[in-house]
Amino acid sequence: MCQKKLIIRKVINMNEAKQMPAKENKRFVNLDLLRIVSIYTMIIVHTAAMKWYSEPVDSYNWMIMNIYDSLVRFCVPVFIMLSGWNMLDPKRTSSIGELYGKRILRLVTAYIFWAAAYVFYDKIDLIAAGQKPFESIYDFINAIIVGHFHLWFVFMLVGLYIAIPVLKPIAENPKTARYFLAVSFFAAIFMPAFRYVPIIGTFTAQINEKLRLDVFLGYSFYFVLGYYLKNLKISKLIKLIIYSGGAASVIATVYLTYLSSVLKNIKCELFYEYLLPTTMLAALSVFIFFRDTVGKIKFSQKATKIISYISGCSFGMYLIHDFINMNLVKMGLTVVSVNPVFMVPLFAFIVFIISFIAVSIIKLIPGLNKFIV
Repeated sequence: MCQKKLIIRKVINMNEAKQMPAKENKRFVNLDLLRIVSIYTMIIVHTAAMKWYSEPVDSYNWMIMNIYDSLVRFCVPVFIMLSGWNMLDPKRTSSIGELYGKRILRLVTAYIFWAAAYVFYDKIDLIAAGQKPFESIYDFINAIIVGHFHLWFVFMLVGLYIAIPVLKPIAENPKTARYFLAVSFFAAIFMPAFRYVPIIGTFTAQINEKLRLDVFLGYSFYFVLGYYLKNLKISKLIKLIIYSGGAASVIATVYLTYLSSVLKNIKCELFYEYLLPTTMLAALSVFIFFRDTVGKIKFSQKATKIISYISGCSFGMYLIHDFINMNLVKMGLTVVSVNPVFMVPLFAFIVFIISFIAVSIIKLIPGLNKFIV
């Protein structure tokens, strides 16, 4: 009798196993691909900027770089949204000890290592000449804290990670998340957009200053938005509106940057800022496109592995890429060596490939790879 029951139970279990859906693949290949696109476009931002400051405002070269720069400004907000998608997920449980001892520690050690590397690189001529690169240890420490221009992103990520225990409960509750995003958009993106508008800018700045909505300010908007979009269903009409707004935002960024630079006869970076409604719309468009449209593409197992691996190298590529930039420039290669229409993306691609190879080599070094890339 017992044996019959055992056989029946096995049959039931087998049938249940057949009916159960296959275990969901936790890896979102479309978002891995988005991370790769974001690191490439971020490299374009920095390669286009190399001659953006030196070329005349009304020149052909400057305008091409302005177009590229305006087109890819979504990269940083998208990076933050991807981090929020992953780090604020309630399924990703971790103690505060693990948060600090693993994730934040990795960011801090990577920052210190690469900040020091860039500092010494900048002083290499003095070191080669046998001169003191720094007046004191204070100057050296201060140089590391200030960091290379692009390392601000790592500092900002540390701040967001510190806030994870507070932001995660907010993100988990859709109603609370919507409230947070609404207030954050108002305080961090909408109101500051008026700060350079005559008269209105003075009023909005005073209102923002007196409200002191500091908890809603900064890049936490993108961080929470990334997770909020994880399960949000968006109608075709709303998507069309978002995509149209994203395209219009890019065009507006190109035109307003050109107009303000020509009128002031000085390069104006105001409309390149990441905390602007135009940049936000462009980033939202790209993020939703990859989440929904690219997410429908079925990638082969081999393609998935390649995409996932390159995506896993993106943080290290971000850290190391400007070494490649600077050395290519020293070799005489710049984005205006030939027509910048072709040279800006080509230069960025060369930097992308070399950075990827360099990070892949560093990843082979046991121990070190966990702390600097």
